Amino acid sequence: MSVLIYRRVFDDPALLQRLESGCGLDLAQIKRRVFVRERAAEPRRPDHYYRAYREDRLGAVETVSGLLLHVLNELAQGFLDHRTPRVAVRPDAFEAWQHLVPDIPVLPVLTQHLRGRERGGADRGWGTRSVRICEGIGASSLPGPALPSLRDLVEGEGLRDLHVHLNGTTEQDRVAIDMFAAPRASYRMLREAWRGGEMVKEQYEQIEAGLTPYRVFRRLRAARRVRWLLSEVVRHWQTNDMAGGGAGSRTLNACMAADMTDRDVGAIGGLPLGYHPINGLNLPPHTVADTVWGRRLMPDDRSDNADRLQAEALWLWACLDAAERSPQLRDLVATGLYFVFLVWVQTN
Repeated sequence: MSVLIYRRVFDDPALLQRLESGCGLDLAQIKRRVFVRERAAEPRRPDHYYRAYREDRLGAVETVSGLLLHVLNELAQGFLDHRTPRVAVRPDAFEAWQHLVPDIPVLPVLTQHLRGRERGGADRGWGTRSVRICEGIGASSLPGPALPSLRDLVEGEGLRDLHVHLNGTTEQDRVAIDMFAAPRASYRMLREAWRGGEMVKEQYEQIEAGLTPYRVFRRLRAARRVRWLLSEVVRHWQTNDMAGGGAGSRTLNACMAADMTDRDVGAIGGLPLGYHPINGLNLPPHTVADTVWGRRLMPDDRSDNADRLQAEALWLWACLDAAERSPQLRDLVATGLYFVFLVWVQTN
């Protein structure tokens, strides 16, 4: 069966609404929504077909953290080529990948792909991970197909112009990173476009009924808080504080609540929220993190695109490590990441 059912995991306004209202989330709700969304997309097939489809793909998953890692792993293994240092899409899967990209957070999939190459021991050093990210992702989160002839042409003769147009968007992950950094500035741009005509409002309605620029702003603001909370939790875990600094589901729910302002929630991480959350981690010097240390990433920032994507990938790597390896914190971290990914996909 196709792995395209996994796009339903990260593209679900109903689950996003539940999380932003301060309610919790369990695995059964996610699985049920995957079935409902996939069934609605193609209603001609019977219910039992989609239940069997879901069971085939998600039946063995038992936790929220397990679901998150399983889906990222399946997407990475199903579409990405493991034979090249540079992340590339398998040629036989490239057409399906193009259909999938608008409905998933691509950079987390690429990061999980690189995580899967670790061999343990010294290979887990942050310096090694930083090099692997720089070589594997570079300045773009939209990998091309793994075609040796194209690679030889680029490396040998070079190309004057090589760019991608995909469903009206380019470098969607970079856009998401910028919007997380500056929700209010993003809101001003969205509001200006909203006032431009009926077609823009129709596009919002296609994404989610009742969606407005202000609602997007509140979600971006909440996601920024969650990202910093995850940095705080992961930093404590990195320093062998298994309790994650005392943060629990109540703190996470408060951060995800879209109707709460940053002042309502209180200080998180000790630095301005506009800084990239990688600043909140306990990483050694001489990693890609140095390039964005203390930098306030704004939507109009002209800094190197590679710095943004690589720093984000390193932050995701640390969070996914905690979601996989910390029994005490894995579901807390996974739920926070899941909320961020739901908002992320809505910005695509």
